[in-house]
Amino acid sequence: MARTETTRDTATDVRALVHAKRPKAWAQGYPAAVRDRVCAYVAERRVVGATVGMVAAELGLSRHSVLAWTEARQARGHLRPVEVVADPEPPSGVAPVAPAPSLPVLISPKGYRVEGLDVDALAALLAVVG
Repeated sequence: MARTETTRDTATDVRALVHAKRPKAWAQGYPAAVRDRVCAYVAERRVVGATVGMVAAELGLSRHSVLAWTEARQARGHLRPVEVVADPEPPSGVAPVAPAPSLPVLISPKGYRVEGLDVDALAALLAVVG
């Protein structure tokens, strides 16, 4: 698992931020901005195969804290960019099949599945329930 110079610099920056913002009392905790930056770094490192424990050790944090922060961030749900593309053309010699009329389906970050509403209704629902 090779680390690039960019990753090494990021690790140094995040470790310095963690050290600078270390709470003076246990009950205070780290600021949300620090937790978010750590979570973003964890996600970057996980892509290249690092474990949460490895990343926690790199940053001088406990595995438990890093795991709790990343799980809490995932539970908040983050929208991801998507690209809508047209259906591909059918192969030559194959008659196109008319698609059945369908409404969009919403699967929320928390796993709720909603069917049978139009896009505006789904957007309104998602805004209310998150």
